[in-house]
Amino acid sequence: MTDLREQAALRDQCTVFLTGHGPVRPADLLASIPADTVPDRYGDGGVVAELEAEIAGLLGKPAAVYLPSGTMAQQSVLRVHADRRQRRTVVYHPCATWTGTRTGPSSGCTA
Repeated sequence: MTDLREQAALRDQCTVFLTGHGPVRPADLLASIPADTVPDRYGDGGVVAELEAEIAGLLGKPAAVYLPSGTMAQQSVLRVHADRRQRRTVVYHPCATWTGTRTGPSSGCTA
């Protein structure tokens, strides 16, 4: 196992990175945002609203919602379905990641 200094030295030698990986300075990231970008304020216009409208149009749906993580999306969908059925209790499969169990031989679950 390499120590942190060795990892940093190896990382510094890299010249090609996958999208979203590699060293990014905050100033460079901010500089990449177009000057005419409208900030998004919790659903009050902006780039997120533009993204949602574009996706809704591509899918032929009246609306779309952007959620920053798959976990948040799953919880939102679960809440909608539970509310429609007037239920406040849900049951998870023993291998569900929300239950804190892990898949693999020791859990009896396989992915």
